Amino acid sequence: MSKTLWQHYIDVSKRFLDNSLTGLERLEDWQAKRAEVRRHFMRSVGLDVLPSKTDLQVVNHGTLKGPGFRTEKLSFQIMPDCHGTCMVYYPDPLPAGKLPGVLYLCGHNPIGVHGYSKHGVLWSRRGYVCLVLDTIQQHDNPGMHSGLGLKRRYDWISMGYPGSCGEVWNSIRALDLLAGLPEVDPERIGATGTSGGGSLSFLTGLADERIAAVASNCGVTTPYYTLANRHILSHCDCMYVQNVFQHDTSEFAALLAPKPLLFCYGDEDGLFSHAEYRGMVEKIKTVYRLYGCEGKCELFEYHGPHGYIPESIDRCSRWFDEHLLGDPQRPLQQPEEIFNEPDITIFNGKPPAPNRTALLPELISPVGTVELPRRPEDWPALRSATVERLRREVFPCIDSDPTVMQIESLGDWGGKEPDAVRSFSYRPSFDGMHLWMQERRVYASREVLIGVADPRQNYRTLSHNMADFGKDRHLFIIEPRGSSVTSTREGSQGCDRDNFFLQASTLVGMTPLMLMIQDLHHLLAYITGLPETAGKRFYLYGRGEAAAACLYHAAMNENIAGVVTEQLPPSHRNDAYITGILRVLDIEQACGLLAPRPLALVDHYAYKHIWLNRLYTRLGCPERLINKCQSVAVAMEDVIRLTAPAG
Repeated sequence: MSKTLWQHYIDVSKRFLDNSLTGLERLEDWQAKRAEVRRHFMRSVGLDVLPSKTDLQVVNHGTLKGPGFRTEKLSFQIMPDCHGTCMVYYPDPLPAGKLPGVLYLCGHNPIGVHGYSKHGVLWSRRGYVCLVLDTIQQHDNPGMHSGLGLKRRYDWISMGYPGSCGEVWNSIRALDLLAGLPEVDPERIGATGTSGGGSLSFLTGLADERIAAVASNCGVTTPYYTLANRHILSHCDCMYVQNVFQHDTSEFAALLAPKPLLFCYGDEDGLFSHAEYRGMVEKIKTVYRLYGCEGKCELFEYHGPHGYIPESIDRCSRWFDEHLLGDPQRPLQQPEEIFNEPDITIFNGKPPAPNRTALLPELISPVGTVELPRRPEDWPALRSATVERLRREVFPCIDSDPTVMQIESLGDWGGKEPDAVRSFSYRPSFDGMHLWMQERRVYASREVLIGVADPRQNYRTLSHNMADFGKDRHLFIIEPRGSSVTSTREGSQGCDRDNFFLQASTLVGMTPLMLMIQDLHHLLAYITGLPETAGKRFYLYGRGEAAAACLYHAAMNENIAGVVTEQLPPSHRNDAYITGILRVLDIEQACGLLAPRPLALVDHYAYKHIWLNRLYTRLGCPERLINKCQSVAVAMEDVIRLTAPAG
């Protein structure tokens, strides 16, 4: 029995969980792969291309005092006209010399600097300078980090912008502020927080190597347990990265070795599984052992629910006292409520204008472009470089996945004469998930037409759509994963399956559309390898998301003679989501990767195709871009005519 698409995502995440940090016998084994893992992490968190660090323009909005501490209310600029807010707590009186620092990342309290102010008080009284930071969607900040979970920013997938990206950059800029204070020793700064803050302290420690120690409280997830135990329904986008290269969290966490790394979890926390965090820490310790410092990676499991309890606060305090302050015997204390909300407000409901914090996704995410050739002979190199970049940065799992597609023949029907028409049914399967393929073999045909079902089609409806132009030709109808019975678009009332699948897809680096492209990669290799298709020309047809799948497969497979698309989405921003694709190109430039092969765009409403028209014109073949035809049948005949051998 075929498994579900959800189970496929679970199984993929289980494989890279099982393979994480295996085969490491010497420290040199880890060091040989560490740089690549770090590069993959920075891409997964959306910060492989770091924005410029402009002047912070720190503004002091007032000072408050209490027993044993004082605090300053500050704002700073994350980027020009993007405002962050924080409070910096100092011991009072201030000890001599430079002090260790604590970057305290806030969880999901509506006003971070208020809800977690007591922790700033605690750390300052212990002898640290502590910066408590609002997230970009707390207090008076207009940003957002829940784009997928709130079903409002699916375009983040194609932008390569996970919900954690803006928050990590906000944290890095706050770290710039903290490390630059004259009272702080920049070599002794730790990051900590609980829940969403526990996740952000961990991710910031990975992204910025200035963090000397991490103490994360109930905040770090793993892809497998997030999917298998449905924790994704309760967690926030800011807990996750876009896992383009399919790494388990433990492999990313090993980047922190040999720095002190503490994980705290409650055994009654329904947002995490016992096996999840216990297994994760054991895997991470594999690398710490190679460094000879297993004790610097620790799991503290306490009896209690999600959040802090006195024992977990004590453990985090002792962790930093030992590894940053050098005095693990200091008396312990618990947080104390000091201020009410009007005391600590920074902008008091009226942030500065202009304020572009809500635009952080657009400001941080690189936008890819493809250069037009000035001469036809320039195009092959430009095209080849772009296709190679797609393979390397967007589709690494399509080529590297070791899974072999199994194709079972279910029978054939029709005459046995050499010129007869025969029909074949196939049941391909990939990783235990069934696909479907029909073949209508016309031996005399010199063309092979391959139709790909979109999420709302099956092979029968698609074969009817292709009847006008496929009846006298060798024809294949393909139902890839994500179409027909495996579609994500047929959710029951009140259950938005498409939303769940899109969120899940970012954890394994393969959106439903990317699975379609992967299936074409395997099925076309089978089709073009059949003796009965030898010497024939191959053409792809698809509608909607299937049209995009045809487009990308053809871009990477030069055996495809031409493509006909119908209702091709105009941009990856509003449909046809592919992880990080907009960092390389958008739909119009992807169309151009077929040039000079013929391409038909039926019912495609992108404005004028300016870039695409310029490309085909510069290549001297404008007639091969068919963008005014409203009939798929006529478009297919035109594409075939343009590729027919002379004479």
